[in-house]
Amino acid sequence: MFKAVITDIKLGDGPAGWDIGRHVRQAIPAMPVVYMSGDSAGDWRVQGVPESVMISKPFVPAQIITALIQLLNQPRA
Repeated sequence: MFKAVITDIKLGDGPAGWDIGRHVRQAIPAMPVVYMSGDSAGDWRVQGVPESVMISKPFVPAQIITALIQLLNQPRA
């Protein structure tokens, strides 16, 4: 079973990471979502799902770990 979703925003042809986040949240509302992008961070507040995290590229692995810990330790409704 998955505990979180980490997705880039630009995935090539097909759905974008924004779509992945929305689809996952429709299926599992409490699923933590971490987005990463080199140029789409400014769209996160409008396009991202609530209570998600955006990490701008380039990043260090510790940023992903910190984001996951933050999201996994949040109280869920």
